Amino acid sequence: MTNKETYRQFCKKVVDLPVFSQAWYLDAVCEGGDWEVILIEKGGEIAATLPYFQKQKGPIQYVTMPHLTKFLGPYILPKYRGTKHEARLLRQLIEHLPRFSFFKQNFHYPYTNWLPFYWQGFQQQTLYSYQISPLDNLEQIYSRFSSSYRNQKIAKVAPVLQLHTDLDFKEFYRVAALSFKRQDMAFPVSISFLKKLVEAAREHSAGEVFFAADSAGQIHSVALLLWDANASYLSIVGDDPAFRTQGSGIWLVWQLIQYTRNELALPTFDFLGSVIERIEKVRRQFGAEQIPYHVVWKYGSRWWELLDILRKP
Repeated sequence: MTNKETYRQFCKKVVDLPVFSQAWYLDAVCEGGDWEVILIEKGGEIAATLPYFQKQKGPIQYVTMPHLTKFLGPYILPKYRGTKHEARLLRQLIEHLPRFSFFKQNFHYPYTNWLPFYWQGFQQQTLYSYQISPLDNLEQIYSRFSSSYRNQKIAKVAPVLQLHTDLDFKEFYRVAALSFKRQDMAFPVSISFLKKLVEAAREHSAGEVFFAADSAGQIHSVALLLWDANASYLSIVGDDPAFRTQGSGIWLVWQLIQYTRNELALPTFDFLGSVIERIEKVRRQFGAEQIPYHVVWKYGSRWWELLDILRKP
């Protein structure tokens, strides 16, 4: 079998593999390029994996993050994690990477040991996500919301909104795109990309589109929630600007937190973070905890490094 075929079987057996590293997820989001995976065996079994998304512009090949994919990076079986085996397995993964002009990945939270990458000339930056965990006491979680969220947002709209999942993709895209436009941000994906991802997530019982609507059928807010065996992830959330000040988006997130606990029986709700200051403030007002993760990159070409520097604001 090819590495991809072997990895598909591996994904079905591993309990704690993040949704973003699942083969079906990569099939859905790797638009404009293709994904491949490195597999390292130990003791007759796959001990470590490194899926990656490779794109090409002319003769230039580079590894980057697909759209709507917060984390990739290495995965190591639990019994091989720790200093005894980890460094050697990570080094083997690095040795099998293809030639590239640029490499960049966000590592999932458990992978804090990036030293083997440092030894091979990679660079690192620490960024942050926000989580609410554990979810065993929803009343206590709600009490940690800012008072403005509890009293001026959620309480105000709760009598007039209902939670739905039967939303047309075009409507989801329309409302989400309006929210991005209000912030002078381009919506990151096309409607066909979004449709493909949501259909794949539904097929694998790993995601759903939610929306908040009033009795007149007016859609106030929308969200795409993904999940795996570890947590749920707020992938996309957006509001119709006409209703934004009423607090429907805050109400919708609260419904998804409850859904994560009551319907999915998961211990963690993950906001997936943001480096945008105004968005980070919103996450904190939910009482979420800051969780660090590593962004690891390397330039394989001096030309690409200079180009990347020029592109930065």
